[in-house]
Order: sequence, then C-alpha cells, then structure tokens
Amino acid sequence: APGPALAGCAGALGAAVAVDLGAGSSWRQWRAGQTGGRFAGMDTAATLRGFALVLFGVAPWLREPGSTDEARGLERKDSSETRTKNALPPDSRPSMSVRMKRIRPYPDIVAQVEENFHGRNSVNRRNRALNKYNAMKGKGLLSKQPEPSKLDVLADELDLARPRRIKQVPCGLPDLWPEPDPRYPEVAFAGRSNVGKSSLLNALTERGSVARVSDEPGTTNMLAWHRTGKIGMDFVDMPGYGFATRARVFGPETIEFVKTRPNLRCLYVLIDCRFGFKVADHEWLDELGGRGPIKQIILTKCDLLRPKVLIKAASLVRADLEAHKRVERKLLLVSSHAKTGLHELRCDIVRRVVGAKSESDLAGDADEQPRDLVTDAGGAD
Repeated sequence: APGPALAGCAGALGAAVAVDLGAGSSWRQWRAGQTGGRFAGMDTAATLRGFALVLFGVAPWLREPGSTDEARGLERKDSSETRTKNALPPDSRPSMSVRMKRIRPYPDIVAQVEENFHGRNSVNRRNRALNKYNAMKGKGLLSKQPEPSKLDVLADELDLARPRRIKQVPCGLPDLWPEPDPRYPEVAFAGRSNVGKSSLLNALTERGSVARVSDEPGTTNMLAWHRTGKIGMDFVDMPGYGFATRARVFGPETIEFVKTRPNLRCLYVLIDCRFGFKVADHEWLDELGGRGPIKQIILTKCDLLRPKVLIKAASLVRADLEAHKRVERKLLLVSSHAKTGLHELRCDIVRRVVGAKSESDLAGDADEQPRDLVTDAGGAD
C-alpha cells in the first residue's frame, strides 16, 4: 500500500483537478474512478487536505492564466498591486449608485437645476415657464425687468461670435505652439474621451463650427486654437485623456501644456453627469495639483438624467472636488442638446477673460449672478 505522503499527493491532485475541471459529482468519485480504487483506503489527513483545496481554492500554479504573457511567464500578477489599484482613489471604491443614496444634495445645486430647467424633459418645462411668463406679461402683472448686466451683454456677443481656427499642432511639440498674446487670453477645455467636449464647443457659438464631432472616442488628437475677434479671446480644444481608443497617450502632453502655458486663464474640465468622477479624472487632476490656472468643473449631458437624479449626481461630483487643489467649488451644468446652461457658461468665460484684461471695468458685475428673463417668471410650474 502506498505511504501517507503518496496518498496525500494523490488526494490533493484529485481535489484540484475536480474543482478546476468540474468533473464528477465529487473529487472522491473522480479519484476512485481514475485510480481503480487503489487509494480507497486513504487516510484522514489526505481527505482533509482535499477539502481544504475545495474551501480555499486551487493552488496558484494550477489556475488558468489571465493573459498570454502571464502564461508565458512574462507577466506576474501581484496581489499587493491589485489591492493598491483598487484602493485608489478611496472615494470611488463604492459604486456610484450606492454613494448617490448616501449623498445629501447641496442647496445651490438644487436651485441651479430648478431655475435653469436642467434635467430630462427640460425643453418642455422651459416652454411652459415661457408661456406663463408671456401670459403674466400680457396682463401687466410683472414689474419692470432690470437692465442686462455687462456680463450678459458680452455673453450674448460671444454667442453670436464666429470663431476661426488659427493653429492646430500636436501636443508633444511645444515649439510649434503659437506665442502667447496678452491681447487674446486663452481658456482651455479638457475631459475624458467622448465626454461631449466637441459638442459643447460648437454649442457655445451659434455661428460656425469649432470642433469636429464624432461618436468614436479619441477623435481630437491635437491642440487647436480658435479665436473670436468680438471678445478678443482664444478657445483651446485639448485632446481627451483616459483609457479610450488612442486617448491614453494624450494625458502627459496635456498636463505639460496646462502647467507651462502662461496665457491660460482657466481650464474647464468636463465630467459626464451620468458617471461622475472616474479614476482617470482623479489621476489627471492629481498630476496637475496646484500648478496651472484655476480649474472649473462642467457637468455635461445633463438632459439625460431626471432632475432629482441629476441633483444627486451633481452633489456627488461637488463632494469629490474637496480632494483636489485650485478647483472651483461651484459647478456649471450644461446640455449641448437642450441648450441649457450655456448662457451661464458664457458669462463665466467672459468674467474670467475680459476681467483679466480690464478688471476694473467689470468690478461691479463680477460677483453679480447673471439673470435670465425666463427664470424671473417664477420657474416651472
């Protein structure tokens, strides 16, 4: 009869193959059928070892490799690296749905969604408010509306501007970048691939198309400068970052551009409201740190969520901002499809760009919130 050591090895091998291949109703039946019953009188220690494999899993050298490189021995999976990767960043470990149930909405976000008709079915809600406003105006029930502020006037001029492309160069060639011109301050737009950046740039101005729109992520692969003569500023369309097709390589180049560009007044970072902050967003903002201009977060595609869900999703993004430096705590919500929030975004751009050129001229209006005539009617019913 074989010794206990040989019996233990046979029991462990039988249990491993039975668990890994799923053959037979139990590992004991499989072992007995393969060995012809020669090891039927196995000791209790071998049986316990077999059950230990069933409970705690198959030995690492018997598991299937996760990739071809791992099977060839070129790649080794390190459990400590996996745990570290899953632990960064800590705020994103729970799922978004779980965090949205725990989040407490911010009052300013609730007011912004309700006053500007953000969320699904925004066009119908805005039209109902407009009809109510016209009815009250026709009956003489409204008081005299205040004159538009300077920010509102300049924002309307930006809406009617016709931008033209003056330069388009690869990110990794700083020698080809246009020289900074103090007469034309710059604002840059960045975000993950397929976050709606090109659609937003085209919606900012009603005349002309700034960026090419595509459903394929990573279409924008170069830095592009678009100049508006009416306001005297440049839009900078930056390549997307993240893990989409062709987009991963653009991260370091865009970070270097933001850190070293002296004429850049503001960096607008676009976040999809349906997904919130992802690991790529945290990593990119962490790399920037306190370098570069102030960062302003913009939530895009706000017409795809119901207003109550949008309030929680925006509050979740607002809570994630506390982990980053030089980031505005106020969010801007926009929808390129429903045309909501664009006037507020234009006012923010004008306040930063024109305020940088003539800060004293807009000192009285910089802190004033832009007012919408439709919003003054009392909101949606």
